[in-house]
Amino acid sequence: MAILHGSWLSQPQVSSLDPSETLPASSGSSRSSAQPVGGRFLIWGETWRRVETDKQAEPNADRAIQAHPFALSRVELLGLLRSLQQSNRLSWPTADVPLAAPAPAAKGRGRKRTATLEPSPAIPENRWQTLHLTLPTYVSDAEGTTARLPQYSVALPEGETEQAPLLELHPWQIEGLVLSPLEAFQLLNSLPLSTVGDAAGDAESFISGDLRFWSHAARWSLDLLARAKFLPGLRVQGETAIATWQVLLDSEVDQTRLQQFSRRMPPACRTYRFPESSAAKPEPPEE
Repeated sequence: MAILHGSWLSQPQVSSLDPSETLPASSGSSRSSAQPVGGRFLIWGETWRRVETDKQAEPNADRAIQAHPFALSRVELLGLLRSLQQSNRLSWPTADVPLAAPAPAAKGRGRKRTATLEPSPAIPENRWQTLHLTLPTYVSDAEGTTARLPQYSVALPEGETEQAPLLELHPWQIEGLVLSPLEAFQLLNSLPLSTVGDAAGDAESFISGDLRFWSHAARWSLDLLARAKFLPGLRVQGETAIATWQVLLDSEVDQTRLQQFSRRMPPACRTYRFPESSAAKPEPPEE
């Protein structure tokens, strides 16, 4: 079963950006490359598969962080998003990341025409982002070597505490698609709010806990916006003054809700970080 994850990636807001560092504007949009950007939203996937546990010597500071063995590849992630959109369980807002399946194109004339698949439009490389994510990881030691395997997000270790392997926090490398704030809000508001085990059944079980958390937070943000609970302000960054919007939580109800969100935030939402060697641009895929 494939699971869809997502979380915000914090980035400093700037007054002007290099065009190469901005996401491509959606078709019909007049967004300038100099528009301030405060963050992006990462979408990545995970699925259960049998893997050979990688046995290796004790880790050291110079050892490269390994790829998450359960993470979906680019092709698998696009396939999952395409299937969810086709089944009307997901509204995909990103124009330059098309999810439509390749359409057959007829060649030739008359009876000798042959059908071929038109190639899918190329996805801009800066839509892909490589990150490091710290996750609960099973650890076992045997014959002087250490084996590590990340815990699957839907695993339920209840009843296995006595015999389960040791769990520790360990970084893994993942790759996913990045969305602009507007695209992220459109996606998050299209997700169903029911949880696994509700009357809706398992139809929405593709949503992970972190993605569902941000979906609830996005809806609350729109509620605050509808009630005009934002005030304009200025924030000084170096020698530049940047215009911002500051949320106004002047009621006990909103303050209590913020506390609830803070307590219920999944721990994984706090552990995303950019690779030290490439903090701004995704690493090129290996051939």
